[in-house]
Amino acid sequence: MDNKTIAVVGYGTIGESFAQLFAEQGYKVKVSDVRDDLQTLIDTTNERLGADANTIERADSVEDAVEGAFLVQENGPEKLDFKQEMARIILEANPEAILASSSSALLPSDIARDLPDELAANVLIAHPFNPPRILPLIELVPGDRTSGETMSTAREFYDAIGKVPVTLNREIEGYIANRFQKRILDEAVYLLSEGIASAEDIDRAMKNSLGIRWSVVGPLEAVNQTTPQGFAATVRFIKPSFDMIKDVPSPDYDGEETQRAAEKVAEAYGQTASQESKDQRDLYLQRVAEALEGRK
Repeated sequence: MDNKTIAVVGYGTIGESFAQLFAEQGYKVKVSDVRDDLQTLIDTTNERLGADANTIERADSVEDAVEGAFLVQENGPEKLDFKQEMARIILEANPEAILASSSSALLPSDIARDLPDELAANVLIAHPFNPPRILPLIELVPGDRTSGETMSTAREFYDAIGKVPVTLNREIEGYIANRFQKRILDEAVYLLSEGIASAEDIDRAMKNSLGIRWSVVGPLEAVNQTTPQGFAATVRFIKPSFDMIKDVPSPDYDGEETQRAAEKVAEAYGQTASQESKDQRDLYLQRVAEALEGRK
């Protein structure tokens, strides 16, 4: 197995972006897809690559693509039966490969359900945000039989090519980011359908507030920085305002669930936010705001 060879199975928008990223990082990339225009698409991608990048190669079959690859980035349709069949074909052809599926919500345990333990150990979700060549996040989700070695190797790989990997401790539908996205999109559609605001103003509200803030600090750290007393005090402070939004369910901000969350936030960011962290936040917020100046 060549640790400088990657197979990309499925050459849609996600697969093409991943292939370009891998090639730019110096990997040999072999691509498989059933589409008739595959070679044309590969040629177009290769034209965008710099002089120092490897050329992306077309494989005649999935088996040919995965031969010798240490990692297979699978980007097929979001259909469980399809991904189960792909997992079988890929890992029977190359039992040593890590199979990283770009699924957006499926569980890796379900994808690996019919595989023997030694092959299921190599299966995980590696979910990007589109386009993966540009957006840093990659969510790594283990199945119930995924090995620790597979997870650590995958995290080291994605980190080395400039991604920002996050590892879930256990699988859940939608992982992290798509669960955020669903909640926000649900509310945006509700506000629009109820005539509360226009589509343009709903988007402006996000882009010019939380969108900028969350690009610098996440929702938990942001709350920890809001008051000098940290996360636990802040949620008690905002509780009356949030309680007025009766149609949006929320946890009991005085309850044990929130207290446990506050303890974990304190472990991550300190019981109270440091002045240094707040100064860094303000510096990057200013940079983001300036970079977006003129965008409404």
